[in-house]
Amino acid sequence: MIILIKNNFSLAKKIEIERRNVKNARLNVNQDLEVKVIVPEHYSERNISKIIENNSVWINTKLRKFSKIAKYKIPLKENEILLFGQPKILDKENPEEWQKKFARVYLIERAQQLAEKNNLKFNRIFIRSQRTRWGSCSSKRNISLNWRLIKTPKEVIDYVILHELTHLKEMNHSKDFWNNLESKIPNYKELRLWLKRHGPLLF
Repeated sequence: MIILIKNNFSLAKKIEIERRNVKNARLNVNQDLEVKVIVPEHYSERNISKIIENNSVWINTKLRKFSKIAKYKIPLKENEILLFGQPKILDKENPEEWQKKFARVYLIERAQQLAEKNNLKFNRIFIRSQRTRWGSCSSKRNISLNWRLIKTPKEVIDYVILHELTHLKEMNHSKDFWNNLESKIPNYKELRLWLKRHGPLLF
C-alpha cells in the first residue's frame, strides 16, 4: 500500500503511516517533503487509503509548495538554531523557549530604537507567535511582532519593524506607504524577497 501511495505523490521523500490512540485521523506535510498520516489504531488499510485519496489534492499542493522553496532552506545540525539568519550552536534543554525570551528582549529594544530614530511613537508592543504573519500595526497604534523574526538576518528584522512603524502614518499599502517605507530602508524590496523565499521555512 505504501508503494502505491508513493506513486501517487512523486514529490514525497517519505510517507509514514502511524497508528495512535487518537479519535480522528490527521495528515501532515512538512518542509522536508515528508508526509505523515496519523490514524486511530483500529483503522483498516482501506480506510487509510480512502483518507489519503480524499486529501490527495491538498497533499500534492503542499508538496509542490515546499519543493519550490526547499532550495532556500538553511541546513541545521541537531544542536543548532537559526539566529539572525545564521546557524548557531545552542545547547539548551528547550531551545525554542530560549529563542522566545531572546526575541522579546531584542525585538522590543530594536523597535524602540527605530521608532525613536524615525520620530514615530507607538502605544504598546507585543511579541507573538502567529503562524501566518510577521507583524502588524493596529488602529490603536499597537505593534505586534513574531518572535521567529530573530531567525532572519538583522536587516530583515529592521524591514519588518519599519514596515509596521510606517503604518503609524499610513494604515494601508498605498503608493505613499511604500514611498515612505523606501525613504527609511531603500533596499526593502530585496529584504521583502528574502522573507518571501525563506519565511515559510522558518515556521
